[in-house]
Amino acid sequence: MRAVLLSIKPKYVERIFFSNKRYELRRQKPGFNGGTTILVYSTKPDRYIIGHFKSVDVIEETIKELWNKVEAYAGMNYQEYRNYFNGNKLAYAIKIAEPVLWGTQISLEDIRCAYPGYNPPQTYHYLDRDHPVIKVIRQVGKENGGIPCII
Repeated sequence: MRAVLLSIKPKYVERIFFSNKRYELRRQKPGFNGGTTILVYSTKPDRYIIGHFKSVDVIEETIKELWNKVEAYAGMNYQEYRNYFNGNKLAYAIKIAEPVLWGTQISLEDIRCAYPGYNPPQTYHYLDRDHPVIKVIRQVGKENGGIPCII
């Protein structure tokens, strides 16, 4: 099984796990489809993996059409949305299902102890079950608990 590590700004991570954000918006089309396990990396200043969700679908539309579909669950207002997609003809939304906030966070420092020089993705990257990041998640989960077996 393959998972995706997705970098998301902290304010949107919070809205995924503690509010009603059910679409993660992207300027470029993701290379994965519905059914993918998405590990959530909260970017600076947090710099940790905080949980996961399932992608139900990846929607591709014009900017106006996508807003009509995701407005209530986008986690941002229209002005932020327009600014984010400024210059794009198409917009993409990953439909979020089953968000799970882990009881233990995996810090970038934890990862770098086992995988020196590791840099989190600018957007996303794939993690196979033998990827060093997955090994760190398993090890920290075993030591501290609070991380479901997802891969």
